[in-house]
Amino acid sequence: MAEDERSSIKTAALEDSIWRDIPEDTFRQHLVTLEERTNAIPIKPWTLSSKEDDTLSTANLYTLTVNEEQKLADDFAYLAAVGEGAQSVAAVCIEENTSSQSMCIRLAAADAVDTKVKIHLEEVGQLLTSSRICTCQGMTNSYINSLLTKIIELQHYKLLGRLRSCKWQKPKYLSRTHKKPLWQDLDNLIHRVQHVYPRKNHPRQGPVIQRLLCLQEMLKALENIPPGRGNELASLQEVVQDCYRFCKSQEIEHFATTLEAHGSRTPQLAAALKTLQQIEKIGAFQRIAMGMIARSQTYPSLFSRIEFEYMQPYSVQSTEIGYERWAKTIHVHAEIQLIVHYDLMSSTAGISCFKPPRTVGTSKYLCYLCFLFMSHHGRFSPNNTHGRLYDQWTIPDLAEYDDAIRQGLRDVIRQMDSDVTELANDIGPRQGKRDAWRSEPMTSRQNLLHLLPSESEVES
Repeated sequence: MAEDERSSIKTAALEDSIWRDIPEDTFRQHLVTLEERTNAIPIKPWTLSSKEDDTLSTANLYTLTVNEEQKLADDFAYLAAVGEGAQSVAAVCIEENTSSQSMCIRLAAADAVDTKVKIHLEEVGQLLTSSRICTCQGMTNSYINSLLTKIIELQHYKLLGRLRSCKWQKPKYLSRTHKKPLWQDLDNLIHRVQHVYPRKNHPRQGPVIQRLLCLQEMLKALENIPPGRGNELASLQEVVQDCYRFCKSQEIEHFATTLEAHGSRTPQLAAALKTLQQIEKIGAFQRIAMGMIARSQTYPSLFSRIEFEYMQPYSVQSTEIGYERWAKTIHVHAEIQLIVHYDLMSSTAGISCFKPPRTVGTSKYLCYLCFLFMSHHGRFSPNNTHGRLYDQWTIPDLAEYDDAIRQGLRDVIRQMDSDVTELANDIGPRQGKRDAWRSEPMTSRQNLLHLLPSESEVES
C-alpha cells in the first residue's frame, strides 16, 4: 500500500500532543530497558476463561451476550488474518445495528486488507445470512461444509504453513530455522503415550496411539497430492475436519490433559504440547464454521444483513530507539486502531445507529503493550496476553482528539510508563543472569482440548 493511502500517525500540534508529559522517546527507551532485562518477555502468558456475562439491563440492549460477541469477533479476526508470523494480526469489533437488526464487522490490521480477502469475507457473510433460516439438520450440515470450504480457500496457504508442508515456502523470519513437517512431529507424541500410560496393557494406550497413527497417515497422504486448487483444497478440508475430530475425541482430550499435568516441563514435553496446539489451530476452522452457522440460526434477525467496514491503517514511523537492530519502524497495532476509532466516534456521537461494541476480537493473543494499554484505558477489558513486548508500538497522536480524549491518553501513557519502569527496576540489571528470562511464547491458541492452565503456558 502506498504511504498516501494510510492515515497519518501524527497530526497534533506539539502543545496538544499526547506525548507532552512523557516524551515518546523517553517512553520507548524505558521499553528497551525492560526488554533488555526480560528477554523482551516481561510477563508470562495469561488468559481469561470467560468474560463476566451481561447484567439484565445490558442483555436487554444487545442481542448477543458478551461472551458470544467475544467469540464471534475472535473468529472473524482469525479468518481475516491470512498472513504468517507475530506481526500478522487482525482485530475485529461487532457493531449491532439498533434500527435494522443487522450487524457491522469492523476490521483493523497493520496493513490494508487485501481485495481477495475482502471478497472471501463478504462471501462468508452471505453464507451466514442464507443459513440463518435453515431448520433442517441436513441443510445445516451442508451450510457448515460450504462455509468451511470458503474458509479453506481463504486460509489455504496459511494452513500449508501450519502443516509445514513441502508445498509451503518458509517466510524470511523463519529462514534460519529447521522446521520438520507436522506429521513427523507426531512421532514424538506417539513416543510420549508410553510415558503417560506406562503399563503396556493400559486401556487408553492403544486407542490413543491408533488415533495418532491415523492422523499421521492422513497428513502424510496430503503431501503426495499434486499442487492444485481442486484435490488439494478438498484434502485440506478433510485434514481440518479430522484434526477437529481428533481434538474432540475423549481419548485425546484425556491424553492431552494428562500430558499437560505430567511432571516437569522437559523440552520433549514442551515440544509434544506445541504439536498438539498446532493441531488445535488447524481443527479450529471446523469449530469456527460450526459456531458461526449455529449463531446465525440462533439470532436470525441479527444475521439478516452483515456489513464489513475496514479501518484505514496508519503510516509507519521511523525511530532510532529499539531493542532489535532491525526494528527501526513503529506501527499502530490493530487493537489500538479500533480503540482510537471508538474514542473518536463517542466524542462526536457518530455511532448512534449502532450499539457500541463491548469487546475486541483478535487473531492472536494481545502483546504486552496492547494488554497494558487496554487495562488502563478502560473501554475494552483485555482477555489475554502472550506477554511479549514489541517496542515497535505506538498510539496515534491526532489533532481530532478533544480535550477529554487527549488527557485520557496522556493518563494511560503515564500509567503504562510507570508500570514499565517499576517492573524494570524490580528486576534490576541482570548482569548476564537468566533467572528473569522466559522462552519465546506462542502468540495464539485455540482451546479445543481444554488443557489445564499451567504457569509456562496459560494462566487463568
